[in-house]
Amino acid sequence: LREKLKPSLPQALSLLPIQKFYFDVNQSKLDAKLRPYLAEAVKELSKPEYKVKHLAVVGYADAKGTDKTNCPLSEARANTVFQELRKQTRLTMTALGLCSTNPISDNETPEGQQMNRRVELWIFDLQK
Repeated sequence: LREKLKPSLPQALSLLPIQKFYFDVNQSKLDAKLRPYLAEAVKELSKPEYKVKHLAVVGYADAKGTDKTNCPLSEARANTVFQELRKQTRLTMTALGLCSTNPISDNETPEGQQMNRRVELWIFDLQK
């Protein structure tokens, strides 16, 4: 399933309209201050206007380091959020690490790198 999802991520999914989950350098542990955002995500996913058939929990790394370190780290970040969500919802989900692809900010500054160390929640088959 993961190999099928990777090529379709940019074209086929909608980003859940909540704050992303950000991580410290070389870390995949979910900071306690981010736990309220997980509750917000579950609440958002439970809204009656959403009929979520599948949720992709997508992890990223900044561009420092190599794919050899960034790819497992992005996967570990996705798995961390996946495991926490699994405790709160029965949605069908997939955890997926996309290394340092799809930066949302400049990787040349510490602030930009922080923005790129993230996990996003992507909705499949969103029907309104």
